[in-house]
Amino acid sequence: MKNIKVLDCTFRDGGYYNAWDFDQQTAQRYLNCMRDLPIEYVEIGFRSLSFNNYYGPFAYSKDSFFKQLDIPDNLKIGVMINAKEYIQAGNGIYDALERTFNAASMSPIHFVRIAVNIEEIHDAMLIVKWLKNKGYMVGLNVMKITDIRLDELDTTLEQLSLKHVDVLYFGDSFGALLPGKIAGIVNIFRKHSRNHIGIHAHDNMGNALLNSKQAIEEGIDFVDATISGIGRGAGNVALENLLADIELLPTNSKAFLLLLDLINEYFEPLKAQHKWGTNIFYYLGAKNNIHPTYIQTLLNDERYNHVEILNIIEFLKQTDSRKFDSQKLDIKKMFFKNEIKNTWKPSDILKGQEVLILGTGPSINEHKDAIELYIKENEPIVFVLNTQNAIDNKLINFRIVSHPLRVMADIKLYQHFSQPLITPLAMYTDEMIEELRKTSVYNFGVEFSDSSFAFYDTYAVLPTHLVIAYALGVASSGKAKEITLAGFDGYEDNPSANVSMTKLFDTYLKSAGSLPFLSITPTKYAIPKTTVYGLLGGY
Repeated sequence: MKNIKVLDCTFRDGGYYNAWDFDQQTAQRYLNCMRDLPIEYVEIGFRSLSFNNYYGPFAYSKDSFFKQLDIPDNLKIGVMINAKEYIQAGNGIYDALERTFNAASMSPIHFVRIAVNIEEIHDAMLIVKWLKNKGYMVGLNVMKITDIRLDELDTTLEQLSLKHVDVLYFGDSFGALLPGKIAGIVNIFRKHSRNHIGIHAHDNMGNALLNSKQAIEEGIDFVDATISGIGRGAGNVALENLLADIELLPTNSKAFLLLLDLINEYFEPLKAQHKWGTNIFYYLGAKNNIHPTYIQTLLNDERYNHVEILNIIEFLKQTDSRKFDSQKLDIKKMFFKNEIKNTWKPSDILKGQEVLILGTGPSINEHKDAIELYIKENEPIVFVLNTQNAIDNKLINFRIVSHPLRVMADIKLYQHFSQPLITPLAMYTDEMIEELRKTSVYNFGVEFSDSSFAFYDTYAVLPTHLVIAYALGVASSGKAKEITLAGFDGYEDNPSANVSMTKLFDTYLKSAGSLPFLSITPTKYAIPKTTVYGLLGGY
């Protein structure tokens, strides 16, 4: 264990959470911390060719930027590049490399690691040789190792000359690697390379530390880690755990205690905000070869609850989801499998009527008696979103649901409700439609735009798949008189979600054909409001 070389890639892999925008003071503190630990190699960031978004300095890790930092003499600083970016560069691999790398003798960068998919590896060897000729230590990080058959790995590496690769890495990109599979990978790597071998483990299934230790037992030389396990998706091996587990330094040493201080003051608050680390969703994603960015995207999207995320994972399992494609999470791409025509005109029932839409906030229960009395006195058409069941069922006219994943999760419940269901059948599978035959369904259609509402006889155009947008679309297409809201409380601890919902309501009000609305229960959204108690009759 004492001979193992730990490569820390905290800023490179952790940059997925803050766009590689670590401030200079934190960066210097981090480097000073690394200086005092038994770590020789620090992968400080990417050297990317991408300029299509805002990224901080560690996405590019330029030589000129590092002149602003005091890099400890005992650290070898390196960067990672994505082979695909350089292979696909408009002016060719060599021009891209010339634009981004000085000779090693003129650079503070000691090593470069190349992240490569197996199908790109032949072209990546051109990058390896170029960098080696410039004087860099070169690592080749073969990604998605669990997606490569051992015979394919063996055959591919046999076709290459790996003499210029100083460290041949296997990356467990999906976090799906099991300890029993490691010996076979290491044996193939050792068969084709006389130089160092390394592992970059992800923690989707909770095996990152175990896999790293197993790889060390099999004789690898390099192992990656990050502070607090920070990294894309479920994250990586936690540096502090690795150092303690393989006993590279005493846990009561000054250096280890300084690392814990940095974790407590900087990385724990960041983790509380971004919530990396393994959970059941990353576990299932890894188990089914689903790229972890899908899971990370879903977990960071407040529109999806846990039931919906599980159903999206079921959907992704049925497709090739080994590469991340944001379009797959577009509801328009996921669904609309059927060509069922919209059949219901809500104006037949709603025209000129008040529509009361009941949300799912706690205020429904808190003001239940007043809301029920309001319904009895004013006789609005009552919509309940999804499976909300606080109000007396006899007072509800329709249940309304717009997201197929919600229907998947609750389809058995809808069969037991007495109210008809308003929903867009064109979005459902044949199996779901068959299940819904046991329920009275009003088929109102939906289409999506990027930023606006529009209302038609049998369908509405919406800017989002949120069920409240669908309910507003039904009421407006139905030419109702007005809309009353209850149970739209907003979020106590998520101000950005409140702003987002307020924006949605503003977009609705600015759309042609929108209806006046107000909330009769407390809400944190900046929308028109009153109190249900002031609207009740009597003295």
